[in-house]
Amino acid sequence: MKLINYEEHPADNRYYVFRFFDEDIANEFAELLASRNVTFERDSEGVEQDITVYFGIHKDHFKDALWCNNMIHAKYRKPFIPSAVGRWALLLFVALMIALAFIGFFKAQG
Repeated sequence: MKLINYEEHPADNRYYVFRFFDEDIANEFAELLASRNVTFERDSEGVEQDITVYFGIHKDHFKDALWCNNMIHAKYRKPFIPSAVGRWALLLFVALMIALAFIGFFKAQG
């Protein structure tokens, strides 16, 4: 299981390959790359539902490409805990545990 969507090019280590599984997201990535003057090669394989879009980017432009990649993923990510009630419950639970830890620490000191 790969946690990132880029890797060194398997045949030419001067390039990185970014991959996307959604055509619309890949198009936005290409627009972001163009806005930052990053040159790239684009290729895709598969058909509509199972498409994979690849971008070949030279290592000289890797920092800009990585920034674009992070911005695209930030735009389309889903919340870790989708429910607002669940998020607040987790925050309150963590705050309670920290408060209990402080209480225990100060009682042990005195």
